[in-house]
Amino acid sequence: MVDQEAFQEILCCPDCRSNLLREAGSLVCGECGAHYPIADGIPHFVESLADSGIASSEPWLNSLKNKLKAYPNFYWFLANVCSPVMPTGKSPQVLLNRLPSSAVVLNLGSGTKRISSSVLNVDLLPFKEVDIVADITRLPFQDSSVDGVINEVALEHIPDCQTAITEMQRVLKSGGYLYASVPFLLGYHPSPDDYHRWTIQGLIADFDRLETIETGIGGGPTSALLWILQEWLAMFLSFNIPLLYKALWIILMVLTSPLKLLDLVLSRYSMAWKIASGFYYLGVKK
Repeated sequence: MVDQEAFQEILCCPDCRSNLLREAGSLVCGECGAHYPIADGIPHFVESLADSGIASSEPWLNSLKNKLKAYPNFYWFLANVCSPVMPTGKSPQVLLNRLPSSAVVLNLGSGTKRISSSVLNVDLLPFKEVDIVADITRLPFQDSSVDGVINEVALEHIPDCQTAITEMQRVLKSGGYLYASVPFLLGYHPSPDDYHRWTIQGLIADFDRLETIETGIGGGPTSALLWILQEWLAMFLSFNIPLLYKALWIILMVLTSPLKLLDLVLSRYSMAWKIASGFYYLGVKK
């Protein structure tokens, strides 16, 4: 867990943006009087998932993911080995390399992933490795208060993603960096639900307060093909039996995932972006 003291001075009330006072077991807004509990050393700016207005349309899959996330190392092992997506783009390290070790960096929608011991993890759910529980559309950070923002494959799961993007740009200092990765050609994947997709042009247009440094393929064309193929075969071979579909989907994912290694080569092809599974973005606040 990140040292909370280093981030205390930039916290604010997500509703009125006023300063927070630490009291026994909670943070209290000095202006509107809102109370935000601290549980196991973690400030909670969202009481529950239901309070965020986000619900899963495939609770069985989301429930399975959440149970596996209780074991972060095992979860990420399965995700890296069994997922149809082969990451081929630049990682958030490209942002960290541009900042000093003392920089204040947020990983928004972090889940259980700890990029660095100096990066503050923010998520809607109190997973292991999460430092602050908050809604990305209502960030509890002051204007222009952080040096870097990371958001990996999380924007598609936020209904009001434009507000989330506005919030990311709001908390970023002038000259601060933002790294984001988003899907383009991917099947439906609730976590807890799934709402959006981006082209490279759409990604640049959405981050309109930033100067684009670079964009690129995050996951290649084979990843996109495998995801759709796995879903199609599971659907076709299940004879419309939901339980059989779920079993086939898992089996096919495991059996076909090695083919994603082809993207180590195909992602370098000049036309690969037209059917890529996703993209990454790096920008700096103007």
